[in-house]
Amino acid sequence: MNIKFVKIPEVRSFTLFGGIPELKTNIIKENKIYFDISFHTKTRLSLSIQSGTVTFRLNEHSEYSLANNLTFVEEKSWSYFHGQQTVNNYFKLTKKQNMQVLKNHILSLTEKLFIDLHLNELVNKDTFEIEVRTPIELLNNNKE
Repeated sequence: MNIKFVKIPEVRSFTLFGGIPELKTNIIKENKIYFDISFHTKTRLSLSIQSGTVTFRLNEHSEYSLANNLTFVEEKSWSYFHGQQTVNNYFKLTKKQNMQVLKNHILSLTEKLFIDLHLNELVNKDTFEIEVRTPIELLNNNKE
């Protein structure tokens, strides 16, 4: 899988009630997936995944994060939209947990997503693209 970090676009669109079947169809059709990174706080990063116009928040641990004891900040909140409690595990940006570590975490999350969606053939596919839409502050820090 090829992964590249790009600046967040000025305008994005998404489907409010997009579902898993539509996400799976878009992944197969486009051969590409997008991750959006946003700051939850100055050092906590929120991740969401998008294919086509379907988007899902993806603030959870990956096999890579568990194996390497990465630091996350767990926040529980109430979703008035879904009528239930939600738990987010925000990636903690530190000197040790830099952009390379975040990249490995994103790759691990993508592999888990493909396995959960029964898209195992995409896990080791060299031509599959992951575009990580990133705040400009992170892109500038990554170049240093």
